[in-house]
Amino acid sequence: LRFLMGSTFNMFFIAPYILTIEYVDESKRTLVGNLGLALILTISGVYQPWLIKYLGEWKSFSWIIFGQMGIVAAVPWVMPESGRWLVASGKTERAENIMRKIAKINKKQVSEETFASFRELCI
Repeated sequence: LRFLMGSTFNMFFIAPYILTIEYVDESKRTLVGNLGLALILTISGVYQPWLIKYLGEWKSFSWIIFGQMGIVAAVPWVMPESGRWLVASGKTERAENIMRKIAKINKKQVSEETFASFRELCI
């Protein structure tokens, strides 16, 4: 169990964190990265001692904590792929679609000229 938890850490924690930072405006990266991380770790630090006291044994506690990774397994369906990776892999159309989706979510108007410029840079 310990090996499994350790081997999944990168996939379930680091990758979504980096993608989140990649898609956030530079001026808000510190806020989004640190506040989100600090908030989740604080909540975790508050409830875990009470959970282990209630359970009374470490094995059940480990399974419950590892079970939370199941929630994180949904990340690939919720968070888009890295635009930089898609462009580097030659998948510029897919990267452009993701950028359009992000602009729509952020309620930003991005001109077709900007996307045309993006496509030219990717060639």
